[in-house]
Amino acid sequence: MGGNNETSASRELSMVQSSFQGENKKDLRALFKLSDNKKDFEHINEKDFANAIAGQSVDDQALAYGYYSAINSKDYHTVEVISRDEKYDSKMKEVIEKELFLNTNYKPIGKGIDVDRATGGGLNYTNPDRKNGSRFWNLE
Repeated sequence: MGGNNETSASRELSMVQSSFQGENKKDLRALFKLSDNKKDFEHINEKDFANAIAGQSVDDQALAYGYYSAINSKDYHTVEVISRDEKYDSKMKEVIEKELFLNTNYKPIGKGIDVDRATGGGLNYTNPDRKNGSRFWNLE
């Protein structure tokens, strides 16, 4: 799993880490980090993960497992985190403008507001850039 660019990856990392508030979740937050290329998440060691979730609530364990699974998956999941005013990746223009069935009265402008109008703030889609995985847009 990784961002479509360094900015999106950094924003996604912040969202993931912010999911686990409090001093007792420090070890859990520390599991989630970006690799040296600053776009991909580092794979998480299974034993480290098991140790970090021990003693956490069932809800926190489930959420952490979802992130862990996406990060360690053989499939590559690309995340694009943008604001309503930022342009989205131009490679995704066709997906956003045609596949999302935007209201015919709405003219897309190539920014996050298009995703917001079509989906209410986020979208997960089969990744057209890869043979496996998904593409996810999230508005911050």
